[in-house]
Amino acid sequence: MFRAAWIKGLLNAFPFDKFIREANRKDPLVNHGIVKDIYGVEHDILAEDIQVILTKSQFKLWKYYESWEQYCDYFERYGCQACVCNLEPTQFEKAKINYQMLQTLTDLTDEELLNISKGTRTKLENLASDRNTMLKVFGATKENERRNGFQESLLLYPELLQDEYSKETLREIKKSIEKEAKAGKLDVDGCYTFIVPDMYAFCQWLFYGDKNPSGLLGNGEVYCPLFAGGVELDCLRSPHLYVEHAVRTNMVGADHELGRWFKTNAIVTSVHDVISKILQFD
Repeated sequence: MFRAAWIKGLLNAFPFDKFIREANRKDPLVNHGIVKDIYGVEHDILAEDIQVILTKSQFKLWKYYESWEQYCDYFERYGCQACVCNLEPTQFEKAKINYQMLQTLTDLTDEELLNISKGTRTKLENLASDRNTMLKVFGATKENERRNGFQESLLLYPELLQDEYSKETLREIKKSIEKEAKAGKLDVDGCYTFIVPDMYAFCQWLFYGDKNPSGLLGNGEVYCPLFAGGVELDCLRSPHLYVEHAVRTNMVGADHELGRWFKTNAIVTSVHDVISKILQFD
């Protein structure tokens, strides 16, 4: 997530410079890297070594400036700052589903609910007997990059789990998990990640001038390396707004081209899909 004076939005890593070079090799008579900004000024993406492209929708008060150069001048003159926040993590923890998402499954059967709650029920069953489960609920794992002193101690010397303090804390954790489960907060095989559009289609629109770009993903398809290819993913927005359960097919590994262009752990969606309306992307 990117923030600056009057600018906000998500920056998605995509090799648009490679896209331009390949387009120029296919048609060497045209420089596909020449684009006009929102003020009508032409820019040569490769020659100017432009590394970040912001869209008009991300620049909230663009009409108040005569040019991008004027904005940059004022930005420096008045000591403005830009920052990156909510950076995509390197380790993704498992997410939890909540009661809102469960309530919108109006035909959910008891058997299906038992299947959805299997992860939480297994954790509760193993909490007093399985060492790995105990360490995990304490956060004493190598994946946790912000371990405190107690967690470090447990990771180095798991026998501390037999300490009275550890046992009492474990009982409190179990009560908390049971309370959350009763409220519909269940462990699922999912994770929180960003949603991004098919940037290949964006490049077709920007550098080819294609008003109806094909992109790399078809209707009903998504791309997310965090999950296996070929499986169906229930794409859910958090917070849950209405009854949006967008079930889509994950195309990881289906085509070499997808892996060449999509370089993020976000979930990439198709420009042919109404998923952006269903989940109300912002």
